[in-house]
Amino acid sequence: MLPHCRYLLRKQTDLTGLAEHLSRDHERKVELVYDTICQQLPIYDAVINTQRAYPHTELYLSSVARLGALQRVVDGDADVAITPWMHNFHELATFETLPFGQFEVVAVMHVNCLRNLNGEPDHSSHLHDIPLLMPQAFDIDINIEKMMGVVPAFTIRSNDSDTQKALLMKGAGWGYIPRDKVADELASGELFALKLSDVTCSIRGEISAVRKLGQQSGPVSDFLWEQLRLQTESQGEGS
Repeated sequence: MLPHCRYLLRKQTDLTGLAEHLSRDHERKVELVYDTICQQLPIYDAVINTQRAYPHTELYLSSVARLGALQRVVDGDADVAITPWMHNFHELATFETLPFGQFEVVAVMHVNCLRNLNGEPDHSSHLHDIPLLMPQAFDIDINIEKMMGVVPAFTIRSNDSDTQKALLMKGAGWGYIPRDKVADELASGELFALKLSDVTCSIRGEISAVRKLGQQSGPVSDFLWEQLRLQTESQGEGS
């Protein structure tokens, strides 16, 4: 009987804590969604600190690709997003933003692809017969070809960067991929960064924490937001 009594006493304590939690208008669930291109370690620290402060709130941490994190916030399906950010995204909704870092996407190719070329390419026309590995689409209205500055003759489109990297490592084509995802391969020489004179080969941008203004937020969501702010400040001091 003793183990069963202990179990019931623990459940009573849990229910008492949950009732007190909800009576203070603490959210039952908070969702943070981040784009796969964004740095993750500071996100984890903010989530852990929030869970420790509000153990009765379920924290959902979701990873999405192709700017889907921002769309989740626009649709009201997530409380906070960590996403690549451009100022014209304010046209989608009224946001509160918090600078959270930077990203760089680079055009790369596997060294084995050079065997089919006469030396290292310096113009996109030299890559005419080689497929461009690129995203299928973005979850918000962006013209991919216009952003990259090239209209390819042949494409292989994937919906995640892991598949794109695997194809690059197989020599299936050339493509744009986050630099930090292929940093080791670039350092070892398996992949090399392209330098083409007529197209953009390096795309840099800002990463921001984003939440939608006008959408009611509770104390747990606000606490998470402040934890993200503290993480960015500590990163700045460390650099």
